Amino acid sequence: MSKIQNQLIVAAATAVTPVQEAISKPTIEDFAERINKACQQTVEGIFKIADLCSEAMRAWPEGETTLVSLLKHMDKATFSRYRAISDDKRLLGIKDDLPTHYSTIYELTKLKGDTLAEAHAAGKITPKLLRKQAEDLVESYFPKKRRKRTKKSAETTTASAPSTLPMLPSPPTAPRECPISIVVDWGYEMHQSQDFYDWLKEGAKKYNVEVLNWDDAPQFVPNYADQDVSGDEESE
Repeated sequence: MSKIQNQLIVAAATAVTPVQEAISKPTIEDFAERINKACQQTVEGIFKIADLCSEAMRAWPEGETTLVSLLKHMDKATFSRYRAISDDKRLLGIKDDLPTHYSTIYELTKLKGDTLAEAHAAGKITPKLLRKQAEDLVESYFPKKRRKRTKKSAETTTASAPSTLPMLPSPPTAPRECPISIVVDWGYEMHQSQDFYDWLKEGAKKYNVEVLNWDDAPQFVPNYADQDVSGDEESE
């Protein structure tokens, strides 16, 4: 038997027929199962990071600033959100239905009391939940109280508003021993101006002041549901 004949016999024996290829090829269901498993591992990873953040603070209660400065993938606000996730043990009971992003899971920690279990039982918490949807869900249970703005007061404010923001004074020569934190709710209409934002950032830089967004400083923000709003305030 010639060498060419031997090669043809080997090629025929090892060839994969279309039927064999179809049998060995993973199905769509196989891929879906593998993707779902990988996503669930992402959720597990979020909780692992969250628990490490809380564990670090239990071991070093005064070391948050130093620790955050050593972290490559999160700032102080992100660190606080991970800790909030770890502290909310209710999330463990619905872990299989949580989305795969920490910021969306963090929003769900704002569902106080039994509202988290209620929302989950109603099918409002699913793995496909987006952060904006989570924010709206929290808002549906705990509507924010806003300052009432009548037509008259709005006109007065517009008429008396300066055309330019005031110049910032020179900062003190001596550095602050402890930075000051300012919490700003960017949701209010008065804070929608880009000029105001730039002016505030300029002042923060001069005076070594930390400017935090309302949602990034939960420890400074009162629970709207517990507020007794009267006088010139009402729910939107």
